[in-house]
Amino acid sequence: MKWKGSITIYISLILTALIFLFSTIAESARLNVVCVRSRDITQMAVDSVMAGYAQQVYDDYGILLVWENISAEEQLRKYIQANIKMADLNGRGGNFLKTDLEKTEIKSIQYVTENLGKGFVEQVCNYMKYAGTAQAADELKKQYQKYEEKNTDTKENVTKVVGDNTGELCELVDKINDICKELKDTKDLEQKENTVRQMQEGTENYVNQEKDGQMIMKFRKEWKEFIALLESKADIVDEAIRFSENYERKKEIFLNENGYTAGEKDYISDNLKILENIRDKIKESRELNVLEFSEIALESNTELKIFFNNIKEIIQNMKSLTVQKSEKENVKDKKIYDTAVQFLNTQILSLVIENVEQISNAALLNSNLPSEKQKEKDSRKTGWNEKSALILYANRKFGNYLSPKKDTVLQYEIEYILNGQQNDKENLAKNIEKIVAVRCGLNMAYLMTDKTKMAEITAVASGVSTAIGLPFLEPIVKGVLTTAWSTAEAVSDIKSLLKGKKIPLIKKKEEWKTSLSNLNANTSSNEKRGLDYQAYCNVLLMMGDFQKYIYREMDLIQQNIQKRYQKEFLMEKCFTRIEIQADYYTQPLFVALPWSLRLLNHNYGGYEYSVDGQGAYEESKEK
Repeated sequence: MKWKGSITIYISLILTALIFLFSTIAESARLNVVCVRSRDITQMAVDSVMAGYAQQVYDDYGILLVWENISAEEQLRKYIQANIKMADLNGRGGNFLKTDLEKTEIKSIQYVTENLGKGFVEQVCNYMKYAGTAQAADELKKQYQKYEEKNTDTKENVTKVVGDNTGELCELVDKINDICKELKDTKDLEQKENTVRQMQEGTENYVNQEKDGQMIMKFRKEWKEFIALLESKADIVDEAIRFSENYERKKEIFLNENGYTAGEKDYISDNLKILENIRDKIKESRELNVLEFSEIALESNTELKIFFNNIKEIIQNMKSLTVQKSEKENVKDKKIYDTAVQFLNTQILSLVIENVEQISNAALLNSNLPSEKQKEKDSRKTGWNEKSALILYANRKFGNYLSPKKDTVLQYEIEYILNGQQNDKENLAKNIEKIVAVRCGLNMAYLMTDKTKMAEITAVASGVSTAIGLPFLEPIVKGVLTTAWSTAEAVSDIKSLLKGKKIPLIKKKEEWKTSLSNLNANTSSNEKRGLDYQAYCNVLLMMGDFQKYIYREMDLIQQNIQKRYQKEFLMEKCFTRIEIQADYYTQPLFVALPWSLRLLNHNYGGYEYSVDGQGAYEESKEK
């Protein structure tokens, strides 16, 4: 009996150890299964959240976004708890799992309005990747590259160059013209110079033979009159120089006050150089000491030869002075100029659309737009693939003046993306101004190569500056006329574009429609080659700020979804990526002894562990 009891105790100890070993192995296997199941539950919850994308946004705009109208963390907890409780209707996850969710934490979430709209751009690129637009993207790139090659800088704003402070300048011009006109009349000086020269050449024999004192006396008289005439001319030259220098000073002040580049040259500037040369020649002649003769100089006198050569040069310079006086033709040119200035100051919208009242008056419904909350600055370079995707996506999903979409807040959506104004009318007006500016630059590029048209502009500019009485304005007036003519042609172009026609980037001579004398002519092109209105909008999009365009496209999506389906919808509550951490607590099942629990886990009475999960829609990679 004694040995039987010992065997029983021995076997009991062995069985207990074996039970503990098997329980530990079973518990470890169970925990592995529970952890795997927890990871599956967590990922299923994340996938369930991502599967709850905004259906209407996808249907209308082809992009996948999760609208967080209910907290993402709250949704995750609901899905995790539901998957845990599927094993036990009583709520604890069955006898096998015995697991509870302690908490969930969102480690990161990518809202489409954050990180420079990265999530939205990715979705647009994903959509366009399967839209079969590779050929369209290549064509878009070619159009823009061709525009870049032909584009020239032009003045954006041209104002009337003739101010109210020109009266004194005009008076100076009149005085200078009168003086120069007097100096140009060199008949008296030429006659005296010729008489004196002939008499001087004929006195050589008389001087040598000491004969004909009467002839010598007559020569001396003619000489004194000639010198007096020359001195009077010198006084007139000095007066002309003073007026001209005063004119130059006041001209520089005028240019600076009116915002134009100083140093503009004109014929008075050229006259001033001529006058200064005349003055220098007269001074040089005085220094020859031949102005007063006590005796008659011989023909071989070197100083006298230099003197007469100076007189010839003085006369030639006087004749070369320029004098401009206004004539009837100049007044006609002034009218052309005034028409050009008036044309440039006219509202473009009223020139290109006959019935402005038919323009849409639609406006944005409310504020709280994604673009209003954009605070980040674009620090990354937008790749060509992204640019073309955004532009072609806008062409597919948003309307414009010629092709408005149905049931939208704004009728002219592309125009809003470009300009960001609150209503259709302002967006259309600004868009037309931009296209006119583009066409103006391209038209000017052609105009500068057309010698006939540039000669016409130069002639009118010269006549205008003469009529105004400010010759230095000729290059400025020429610039205004060139801009006005290019703009008038651009207005004609935009009329054609708004009728659905095409306009080539660079025109040929036969494709030019307007004339300088009739800038307001109501002409339009019938050309079939070139770019249409949408293509010019695409060129503008390529030239602009893509960061603004990204947020404005989100503005339109938000506004239209609010109008059609859900007034509370906000793009700032939409996300495309999420990373979470779920903390779980599992009760022991096969091992319940305190010391064994301490071996398996630091927490007395159960196991705690964390599981990560993440979800995201497919990304597009820029090549």
